[in-house]
Amino acid sequence: MSKALLTITSSVSFIIGSIIGAGFISGREILSFFCGDLSFSTLFETLLIFVIGIFVVANLRENNNFNVIFLKLVSLFNIVISACMLSALDSLFCDVLRLTENVKIIRIISLILTIFITSNGIDFISKISFYFMPFAIILCATIIIANCDFKTFYIPLYPHGFKGGILSSSYVGMNVFMSMSVIFSICKGKSKKIKFCISVVTSAVICFLIFIISVALRGANETFGMPLLSILSDNVLSYGIFCVLIFLGIFSTLISSFYSSLTITKKRNLSKTLIISSICFALSFLKFEFIVDKIYPFIGFFGVIFVFFNCFSQFFFQALPRERTFLRRERIRS
Repeated sequence: MSKALLTITSSVSFIIGSIIGAGFISGREILSFFCGDLSFSTLFETLLIFVIGIFVVANLRENNNFNVIFLKLVSLFNIVISACMLSALDSLFCDVLRLTENVKIIRIISLILTIFITSNGIDFISKISFYFMPFAIILCATIIIANCDFKTFYIPLYPHGFKGGILSSSYVGMNVFMSMSVIFSICKGKSKKIKFCISVVTSAVICFLIFIISVALRGANETFGMPLLSILSDNVLSYGIFCVLIFLGIFSTLISSFYSSLTITKKRNLSKTLIISSICFALSFLKFEFIVDKIYPFIGFFGVIFVFFNCFSQFFFQALPRERTFLRRERIRS
């Protein structure tokens, strides 16, 4: 495997690992944001905004004051995402083991493991994602396709109303915004060509998974916290494997979101880690469905603003420094 291909694969795996968390792999996010008004144009819009959003974040300027503010905001929101992942782990174990009460010990063990893994830095996390994520994506897609009937599924060319386009944009904005620290860190120092390849491949894989999960969830009951599990419950083998995949997907996003939350200040120490861990644990007592259905769209609003603002600043104001330099030279000559 060439060095460029290895770099793209590891980067894509890490970014996807930060996006495919509890809400995505369980089908909860897809049911909330896409299944209501799915169309080919909505999927294309999602792909396009994902490519632009990831590429824009990958090329952010570190010393830009607005980007510093956005990064701080991302760190705060990632505390909520980390809490959501802890809540999802409880929800998963309750569904699998048929428990009526949440198992607090699962949250505590997961949080301790997360602290240990994130303390080893981004390179260590990237290696874990590189070996796990491609295998998980292939296995996840195989199970969904094998258990769903794609022949009788109809998807329109255009959405029925504005809701489909607005929700899909909000979803992309949320994920790009919340993965900002991860995308920026993993793409730092890479060429623009490599960054563009990472953006395209990441977006294509995510949109493909959104499509097959949307097909699988047609007519699904919205009351289920993890709708994909309810669909696969008839097949014991697929159900068992998917439970493991959901757990690993949740844990992968928990690691990346907790890592991002630690970047709220430059200095990392034990006291800061313990404070953030305590806040995450306290917020994890909110219901998983409530966080995904109510808080995620709110975060998505900030994400859309962030993506459009940076697109505008990068592509429209890029020429200003050149014009100023040209004017200075003209004044010196005159």
